[in-house]
Amino acid sequence: MSLRVFHDGALVPGELVTLAAPEHHYLARVRRASAGDVVELLDGRAHAARATIATLDARRAVLRVGELSSIPEPPPLELWLALCDVDACLAAITMACELGVTAITWVRSAHAQARPPAPARVQRVVRAAMRQCGRPRPPEISGPVALEPLLADAAPAGGVIACQRHVQQSAAGPRVARLLVGPEGGFTDDEVQRCLSHGMHACSLGPWTLRAPTAVAAGLAWLRAQP
Repeated sequence: MSLRVFHDGALVPGELVTLAAPEHHYLARVRRASAGDVVELLDGRAHAARATIATLDARRAVLRVGELSSIPEPPPLELWLALCDVDACLAAITMACELGVTAITWVRSAHAQARPPAPARVQRVVRAAMRQCGRPRPPEISGPVALEPLLADAAPAGGVIACQRHVQQSAAGPRVARLLVGPEGGFTDDEVQRCLSHGMHACSLGPWTLRAPTAVAAGLAWLRAQP
């Protein structure tokens, strides 16, 4: 894996930047880097730069910013994720971030959990995924929103709902790059029918009941493969 760290500020070639404590810890203790090493520096918003470690000791990490790099923005790809177990939600976010999801919406449904993971935990997971895959901009995360108003307000309407095998699949393919994944208890029959009536397409991800992170990874891979 490439050596990547974050700096929450402007990246200006030639300037020195001092990393925040978590990034200093990552360089010094986790990756055991040293002065002179070259790293990829991400600003956590949209930009990346090649940088060289100028100083790295027990107190601080100072990097000299080098050439800025241009990383193309991924095409729009949405994930609607019904609230499930906190660990499953965080694992699903990791999958979504690495697979290029640009927007995540927490969804309240009949079998959903009461609340999403704490924002601080979500941010840590997103940053770890961004560090792993090298994407410079995190996905936008919003909600939670009840399923019915979310369907009614979606513009454009459509997308794919990941369903179990007993749901008849739609004949037509998806028109909108959007995936809806349910909680541990799945969606009720009424919720599935509401999704279909709002222009979503049913997609079976196999004969077994999948955990939310597995469904997210499989569903996004299937959606990305569509023409």
